[in-house]
Amino acid sequence: NGFALAVWIYVAANISGGHLNPAVTLSTFACGFFPLTHTVLYMGLQITGAIFGSLVTAGLVPGALTGDGGPGCFDRDAMSPEISNSQ
Repeated sequence: NGFALAVWIYVAANISGGHLNPAVTLSTFACGFFPLTHTVLYMGLQITGAIFGSLVTAGLVPGALTGDGGPGCFDRDAMSPEISNSQ
């Protein structure tokens, strides 16, 4: 995961300066390297992109949206029976 993140930072560096995480954007603003308007815009788009990406991923994983199973953390059989769908 760390290597994949490093690759994405290098890929996005020319476009966004490598701001792939709202915490990075906030810290560059706090240090005075990024204007407030760009900070608000970047953080809003980063959060929107994360939500959209999670919905696309959930849509591509069979059974992820309905709780009928799927790989990894989407598999209800792999979780404790004490955990409800709302948790």
